Formats: sequence, structure tokens, C-alpha cells
Amino acid sequence: MKQVFKLGWITFLLCTVLTINSQAQSKDTVPVNPRTAMMQKRASELIFPVIKGSVASGVFPISNPKSKIDSNMDYKLLFDFTVGINAQYQNGMINEGLDEIGRMINLHRAAGVSAKHLKVVVVTHSAAVLSLLNDAAFQAKFKINNPNADIIKQLQSIGATIVACGQTMQFRDIKEEQLIDGVQKAFSARTALSTYLSKGYVPFQIAEQH
Repeated sequence: MKQVFKLGWITFLLCTVLTINSQAQSKDTVPVNPRTAMMQKRASELIFPVIKGSVASGVFPISNPKSKIDSNMDYKLLFDFTVGINAQYQNGMINEGLDEIGRMINLHRAAGVSAKHLKVVVVTHSAAVLSLLNDAAFQAKFKINNPNADIIKQLQSIGATIVACGQTMQFRDIKEEQLIDGVQKAFSARTALSTYLSKGYVPFQIAEQH
């Protein structure tokens, strides 16, 4: 009888531990980006010339640089955007990849590149496509409005072309009408990237920094 009781108690404890571990693993924690942590400490020094997301989209003003931009040249930036961290989506945080895109645009504008000479294309695929969902679609998936909608609209307001990978959309069962207005669906991210590369755009990979 004692042996049966002992076995029952051990089984109970084992099930309890497994349940706690399972719950801990299923609950996503928000990863800390080291650069963001550093910028939060120096937030008062940052400027946001055109795009303002979180503090991570800010830049430091630099006086009298010796190596300068060419004010007569077009700067064509092509962002290969794949970052999509589930915990950030669930916790209503701006996608850190969009912050980085905003930061790079701010860097060019702060350095003296005029609006008419700055051309921006953002090709979005993999989990990053979830950042492009409209509020209704984002609500259905994460129970909150899309925290990335404002920065996407800021990008569109400066003339940036936002492209969604059709292959990713098909794989994830995302309909075109579920995207933020103005986002362009491409056949695939790879074909969109090769098209803009052939037009002389400079590629920047926007991937997870952790």
C-alpha cells in the first residue's frame, strides 16, 4: 500500500514539473537587442529626421564629418527584410527590423541626402510578412492592433515601396486584402530582389540581430 502511494506521489510530482516546464517554454519572452538597450540609455542624444519608431530608429548627430555624402547622387536602398519575432508581435512591440530600416533611412537623411535623392524599397518575406498585416488580420492572429502599422505608413509617406513575397503569403495563407493598404504583392521575394538589384539598388539584409 505504501509503495503504491509512493508511486502515485512521484507520478503527481513528475506531471506537475512537466506541466510547469511546458508552460514556461510555451510562453514567449521578448529578446533584448543589445543595440536597443544601449540606445535606450542615450535616448536624449538621438534625432529622428524622418522616421520615428522605437528608440532604436534614432541616430546620433555628427558634426563636421570629413567623409561626406554626394548630394547630387541618387541613393537607392534595397532592404531584404526577414525579421519576425513572435514575442515582439504578441507584446505589441515594433518589429526591430523595421526600426533598423528606419534608422538607416534616418542616417542617410541626417548625413545630408535629400528626399528626392533617396529611393527606398523594402522586400518583405519569411516571418517579417506578419508586420504588414492590417489591424483586422493582426487582431485575428495576435489579439491586438498591429504595432507596426504606423512605421509602415511613415515609410510609405516618404515614397518607400513596400513589397510582400507572394510565396510567403501563399505558404502562410495570407490574402492580399489582409495587408496594409499600399503594400505591393510580388510573385516572390527573390524575383523582386533580383529586379531591383538589376536596377542598381544597394542591398541591405535586415535579419535577426540576437
